[in-house]
Amino acid sequence: EIARALSLKDTNGAVVTQVEPGSVAANAGIQQGDVIRQVNKKHVKDAKSLIQTIEETKSGDSILLLIQRGENSIFITVTPK
Repeated sequence: EIARALSLKDTNGAVVTQVEPGSVAANAGIQQGDVIRQVNKKHVKDAKSLIQTIEETKSGDSILLLIQRGENSIFITVTPK
């Protein structure tokens, strides 16, 4: 349903439903409605796989995200604190 509402071609990825102001995600430019397709070049199937992949990242390491925003795909780098 969410994929259809966002006019997505498939159901892979994790939809960003909320971004806390002043958070690492907000400062990196992640926006509500973005769809995270990859983390560090690993495909994201759903929110669970997104969290699992991020948890596998060493503390302080940068995380490369492939994000779909509307018709565009962009890369964003996030460095958790």
